Amino acid sequence: MKAIRKCRSVNKTKQEKQSSMKLSVGWETDRRIANELADFFMVNVTPAYISYGEIQCGRAIDARRWSPRFREVLIEEFMDSISKRLKIREGRRIAVARQQGRVVGIAVIGIHLKAINPYVVIEDLVVDRRERGSGYGKQMLTWIEEQASNMKAVDLFLESGIANEDAHVFFEHHGFKVVSKVMTKKTF
Repeated sequence: MKAIRKCRSVNKTKQEKQSSMKLSVGWETDRRIANELADFFMVNVTPAYISYGEIQCGRAIDARRWSPRFREVLIEEFMDSISKRLKIREGRRIAVARQQGRVVGIAVIGIHLKAINPYVVIEDLVVDRRERGSGYGKQMLTWIEEQASNMKAVDLFLESGIANEDAHVFFEHHGFKVVSKVMTKKTF
C-alpha cells in the first residue's frame, strides 16, 4: 500500500510541476516548421489514431495501416494549413503548444464559419506521448474552445479512430458526446 501511495504522489508531483510550467498555445504562422510538425505527429500517433479522415486524405491506407507517403502527406497538409493571417473564416489552421519553446502538442483545426450553423472541427489533437497526463491536452482543448467561441462558432466537432479509446475517454470527460458513426465499404 505504501509503495502505491508513494508512486501516486511522485506522479502527482510530476503532473503538478508540468502543469505549473507555462504552456503557450497559438496559431502557427511559420511554414518552415512543417517538417518538424510532421515528424512530431508521426512519432506521437499509433494506428489506433486512424479514422476516416486519415483514409480520405491519404495519410492511411485503411483503418490499421499508415500510408508509405504518410510524412509527405502531412508536410503538404501542414504547409497548406499554416497561415500568416490570424483571422480566417474558412479553411484549416494549425495550433502549436510549446513548453519552454519545445513543441508538446499540435492541433489541426477546420474552420467553417460561413456555414448556416458556424462550426469548428478539431481534425487532429496530438500531445507528446511522454507528456500525456500532464494537463497539456486539457490546456490545448480549452484554448481551442476559446478560439471557437471568439469566432462565434455554434458547434465544436471532432472525429476519432474507433480504436483510439484513450482519446474517447479524454474528450467525453471534457463534454463531447458521440453523435454519429462513420462507416466505410470498399467499392472495388
